[in-house]
This record gives sequence, structure tokens and C-alpha cells, in this order.
Amino acid sequence: MNVTSILKRLYPEDYVAIRERLDKYNIVIVTNKTIELLESQFEQMETIQPFELDFSIGNMASSYLTQMNAIVAKVKDVEEKEFLRDKIYDISTYLIQQVIEFSNREVHETVHIIKNSLKTACKINNYNFEVLNQFLRLDLMYKISTITKKKLQPQVITYYDWAGEPHQLDEIARNLKAEGSIDSVKSFKLLFEKHEANLKVPINSKSLPFIMVLFDVLKQEGLILPKGKKGHYTPLVQYGVNLRGSELFLKEPKHIIYAIKNSEKKYEQYLRKVKIWMEQIK
Repeated sequence: MNVTSILKRLYPEDYVAIRERLDKYNIVIVTNKTIELLESQFEQMETIQPFELDFSIGNMASSYLTQMNAIVAKVKDVEEKEFLRDKIYDISTYLIQQVIEFSNREVHETVHIIKNSLKTACKINNYNFEVLNQFLRLDLMYKISTITKKKLQPQVITYYDWAGEPHQLDEIARNLKAEGSIDSVKSFKLLFEKHEANLKVPINSKSLPFIMVLFDVLKQEGLILPKGKKGHYTPLVQYGVNLRGSELFLKEPKHIIYAIKNSEKKYEQYLRKVKIWMEQIK
């Protein structure tokens, strides 16, 4: 794991350009060094005491995030500063997900350890913790359990109630399959019926932005109704995996859709495509 591999997963279409911009501020070097230290700790996980691992990971989180804060503070251009903040947050969240994956502790315990370490770091460096907390959106890290291995409690089975005609769902599924957005029409359609708790629906991560816009429109048109839990992305988040069978949602759905809508050109392109599909299935 390194910065390039992380950016490839988070931004498959733009990772080269993003890496080049981050490299200008030594963010790539600092992040790769932190990853090396993390992986070294993961290798020793079975031989060191839990408190030693907590202390080590806490120190790494403190060092990394405060270094990032210092880098961003020196940038004068407002748009560039916001760009760096956004990418640092995404990378940091991804790294914390990896810590959670390897940790034997519950999600909230791991995040609590990291947050306390950052509070200590702020005292040592005379930082305002509330500013750092707002900058890094640390409180959102408690919600990471919704997009990782979900250790806190057994999951409620969720699915979609399809309010349209059966042939309409068939055509949408076939369209997604035809363009390589999903691996299987059959597995995709299982999202629209009661199913086993271990369901996995392979989805092409490159197509996820379009699929999220599609589900947004389906919700607005009253064609899908989530069952078991609120949120029209919930079944997709709960059972969607990438084509390798790994985590599909590396960020919370609301952050992904916010970023999509902020990119007006792509968002309009996705909307046009969805509208064409909707016309075809009437």
C-alpha cells in the first residue's frame, strides 16, 4: 500500500494529476513514510501488547495529521488549500479504515484512541483542537463503521422495494451489465428482494458515481423504496463490493454524491444518461 495505490482506488480517473499536486507539498513522501510505519506495526500485531499498538498507532496518527495541518496552513491560495484539505481527509479516512480492518478492537475504541492522541498533540503543539477537529472532520470518523467491516452490531438485512414494472428493472440491470458497471444481472436484482445476509453484489468502482446518480433519480421518481433501514443508498452500501470482492464505498455516500454534484459537467452528463434510460423503459 502507498499513496499511488490509495489514490487509484479513491480517484481511478484522476489519480495521476492528484498525486502530482500532492507531491508539490511533500504530502506523498510524508504519507508513504507513515504507511511504511503502519504496515510494520501490522506485521507485529500478534506479538505486541494491545496497549503498545494503541500507543504506536496513536503517535503515528498524531504526527501525520498535525504535519498535514502544518502543510495546509502554509498554503495561501484558497482553492488549493481546500483541494489539499479534501484529499488529506480522504487519505486519512482510508488509512484509518485499514487500521480498523487489522485491529482486534471495536471501531469506536480505535477511533477514540486516535482522537485522544490528536488532542494530546494539539496541547503539545499549541494547536486549537476544535479547529483541527473541524478541519479534519474527526467526529465523522465514528461513522466509519458504516463503510468498513461493521464490527459494532449485527446488520439488519436491507433491500429495495421496486415500485415500477418488472421489465423496467430488467432493462436497467441489463444496461448496467452491458456497459460493465455490474458483474451480474442476477446478483444486482437480488438488491430488490429479500435475500441472505451474506449477499455480495459486485459493482465496477469506476461506475459507482453514475450508479449513485441513477439511484438518486430512481428515488426521486418513486421507483425504489428502501426496506429494513432508511436511506436510499443503504442496501447498495451494505451489499455492494468492487469487482475484486473488496470494499466498494471508501467514503460515506453523502460525501461521494456531494463531490459528484460539485462537478457540474460530469453530473449533468450522468443525469442526461439516466434520463435517456428512463425514457427507454417507459
